[in-house]
Amino acid sequence: MKYEIILRNEYVEIRTHEDSDLEVFRTYLRETLSHPRWQPGFPILIDHTDLDASHLSVESMRALAEMIRGMRADFGPCHMAIVVPGD
Repeated sequence: MKYEIILRNEYVEIRTHEDSDLEVFRTYLRETLSHPRWQPGFPILIDHTDLDASHLSVESMRALAEMIRGMRADFGPCHMAIVVPGD
């Protein structure tokens, strides 16, 4: 799984590519939160339209949700949008 983190003036954009990997999700979220320009409350757009998540299990998706929930305090009162190509 590859990803790009783009800090724009008004929000953070994260684009993912290729096959999904739960550990890479954790890596890009931590990298975003440790970026020198990151501020809690900054809106986040995660674009998964070029990501193949077909092999992720329900358990993996729950683990990802729990991972994000555990980082909620670090995100602050931000809005987060996640774009996917389908169901």
